[in-house]
Amino acid sequence: GYKGFRDKASENGIGCHVVEVYSNEKIETNIMTGEVRINGGAGFWRTIEQSIGSDGYEVTGYLASWWDVKNPNSGEKHFLYMTIADIEEYAQTYAPAYKFKDSPWNKNRLSRVEMFKKTVLKRLLRKTAPLNPVVSRLLVQFDNEQSEERNNAFDGIDIKGTEESEAK
Repeated sequence: GYKGFRDKASENGIGCHVVEVYSNEKIETNIMTGEVRINGGAGFWRTIEQSIGSDGYEVTGYLASWWDVKNPNSGEKHFLYMTIADIEEYAQTYAPAYKFKDSPWNKNRLSRVEMFKKTVLKRLLRKTAPLNPVVSRLLVQFDNEQSEERNNAFDGIDIKGTEESEAK
């Protein structure tokens, strides 16, 4: 899930975070630097009640960010905001397990939130992380895990023409 992916990134020198954005907040992006800020609501500083959504506002999207932990003086930070509709569209297109009832996308609300967060973070890293061996290894490792998940989704399903012929 998202937490495992985040932990793997931090083991490799990449700090990252994903946070939900509520309907009373607006995302603004500096088109020159790519810096993102949240306006409305409480912005970057929220009370505990706001962070769990108990104030009546619904989650409308997720904001992911990453930075280089090994070289904090570089000032390099990257952000990606995706609405829930954007994430759903992306999942329908690129996540084969999305349509299966037993996939993490459809098990329950908590696993679905984890998939939202993981999708935004993975997409941000793929788009903006430097192509160095550490990040490449992290993304390949993640893709291998996804392949295993996809293969497990098909366990127990017989597909015509793939059965082995019996020896005569």
